[in-house]
This record gives sequence, C-alpha cells and structure tokens, in this order.
Amino acid sequence: MPSFTPELVAHYFRDPDSGQCLLPVAAGYSAGGRIHALQRPNLLELMPSQPSRRPPSKNPLVQGSIEFYEKARAQTWAEARHSRPWGRLHDQPRAIQQRFGLMRKLVEDVLPQHADSFLDISAGAGAISAGLVSRYRQAFFADLMPAAAWHLAERSQALVVRADYLQSPYAPGVFDVVLCTDTLIYGQDHEQRLLQVLWQALAPGGTALLSFHHRWHHNPLTPPVVVGYSWDQVRSMLSALSPRPNVRVHKYHQEDAWPGGRFWRWALPCTRFYVELRKP
Repeated sequence: MPSFTPELVAHYFRDPDSGQCLLPVAAGYSAGGRIHALQRPNLLELMPSQPSRRPPSKNPLVQGSIEFYEKARAQTWAEARHSRPWGRLHDQPRAIQQRFGLMRKLVEDVLPQHADSFLDISAGAGAISAGLVSRYRQAFFADLMPAAAWHLAERSQALVVRADYLQSPYAPGVFDVVLCTDTLIYGQDHEQRLLQVLWQALAPGGTALLSFHHRWHHNPLTPPVVVGYSWDQVRSMLSALSPRPNVRVHKYHQEDAWPGGRFWRWALPCTRFYVELRKP
C-alpha cells in the first residue's frame, strides 16, 4: 500500500472550508479546526462542512441532479465498503464496455504521455482513467461517492480523495493534467462552478480534458438522463474562464462501437464533445 508524505498532501490539497494548508495529525490531516480523516492509507476525506447549495430548478433533469447530490453526500463509509460503485465495467453490458473502450482510447491518445501530476475529478470506478496512473509521477483521483472512492483506493496506487465537486479541496495551480469526463452533466449552474474549480487547480501550461454530452444526441424513444449541450453552449461556458484557454474539440461517436457504425456519423451528431483545454 502506498504511503503519501504530509509534504505531498500539503502541496496538492487544502481544507475546502478555509483554504488553509493541511497539517498531519494522528487520524489524518487538520486545518481550520477540522480533522480530515484518512479512511485508508491512500484514501482521504476532504468534504466541506456544509454541502454545496444550488438553486431549485423547473428542469426535471437539473432538479434530479440536486437530489442525487444530496443522497450521495449522505452516504457513509460503512455503506461504501459493501456497495458496488457506479461504472464498474465488468458489471455493464458488452455494448457499454465497448463504448467505454472507445472513450478510454480517445482520452489516452489526447492526454500528455508524461507529466508531474494528474487529477481525475469525478473518477467514478476508474473505467476511463485507472490505466493512466503509470504515466504520471503523482496521480490523484477524486469523487463524491464513497463507494467509488473506496473502490479506487483498493485497486490503485494513486491517492484518492472524497471531495465535493463545487467546493475545491485543491491547491491552486498545481496539477499539470486534469481530467473530468462524466460530471459536466448536471445543469449550467453546476457546470460553470465546476469549470472554475478545475481551471483554478490546473497549472499554467497544463492540459485539461473535459467531456460534455451533446444536447441533440439522445434516443428520442428514451428520456435523457443527463443534461446535454450544444457546442455554442459549451463554448459560452468556456468563455468565462480566465485566462482564456486554448481550445481543441475531439468528437466522440458511440456508434463507432457498432458494426458499420461509421455510417451513422453522417446521420447523427456526435455523442459527446471531448474538449481539450490548454492553460496559458
């Protein structure tokens, strides 16, 4: 099991309430009068004392995401040890596994081959990013769900933190590579706040890779379960970042996993926008 020095933790992370540096104590780390417990040698709780508040919405998808967050925040570590995290690939149908394989290849091709530090915000069960750990000198995973964080910590040599997506536990400007592939799906108020969190955590000259669902690529026979966006809407959200990023778009088509799937590129829009950002 890896051991992470207090100096390393203090360099990359902060208390999410006060922004103060973390100091080692017997149970974990201390800052701002709070103790952040080490649940495992490589699993650190860095949740804020109060949950993020979002305005209620008449959009059922957005309101559903607010309620989902509240349930996720209430989950305990005792439940996590015996729960199956969402996104474990071997629990998924073959078609889903094939789609994740395509996304994983895209991410691996786009991200830098080497860097000092890597952070996956909302890593889930690591279906996209678990294989990236060996590329980077220091790798970190973050997720809100205790089951996902526990699962990753059991199976990874990386440091895993449980974190609120909208209240940053990250030191500013310290991560060379930031990945966020499945959390920019909860409504524009959420996305705009999360974009600020990850942009502040990214080091100058660093690379971020983000995934947005395409607004018009939902099966018309099935209600969508995530909030999707047009490219104009994505571009508008990115324009609020400062300094302004250099942007490159990689389009992901889930139909590429189908036999003859290339044909559907002519009939359907892409499934997701994978947006590569470079920070000046």
